[in-house]
Amino acid sequence: MKNRRSTLSAAAACLLTFSVTGCSSDAKPQPTTASASASETSASSSSSSATSAVAGTDQSAAILSATLPAVKGSLDGKVDQTPATLNVSDVRVNKRETILTFWHTGDDKMLVSYGEYSWERLPTLVDQAGKKVYSPLTFINWEGDTVCMCTDAAYIRGVPQPRTIAYPPLDESVTSIDVKQEGFEKPITVPVTREP
Repeated sequence: MKNRRSTLSAAAACLLTFSVTGCSSDAKPQPTTASASASETSASSSSSSATSAVAGTDQSAAILSATLPAVKGSLDGKVDQTPATLNVSDVRVNKRETILTFWHTGDDKMLVSYGEYSWERLPTLVDQAGKKVYSPLTFINWEGDTVCMCTDAAYIRGVPQPRTIAYPPLDESVTSIDVKQEGFEKPITVPVTREP
């Protein structure tokens, strides 16, 4: 039994030695044109990353000279019982959504409490002909709160700050829409801009 184990061990050792030496040869491998040395590869990748990087540019002039979008309709009313003006700039529609651009102006310095958490108090879009009311799109954030897909509240005094709100896409037939908000007696009717 001991001889048999010795014989098996010796056979396994020979087989292992044969398989390792049988796979190698004394001939040196010939380089191919497709391969590159490690230093060539390193130099090539560092030069390509340097050329693919985008250099930053100074955008201060463009930002500081920016103007408000044109107002297509405005209306005086109240925000939280404070006199304010609702300014509507644009209603753009594509296949996925409708985007309202608007802002408030007024004399009193106050934070508009109609932010992302108060989405029920934000403007709605009313299609009078189709008898439909479009409310802001909402989602549940990581804290479990329902918030709108919109920019949050901003001060209404000083430099006006345009805000945007996302709504479901309007029907294809809609060419103008009423923008209605709590605290403003009438809606503001504005044309709809269609995007592809």
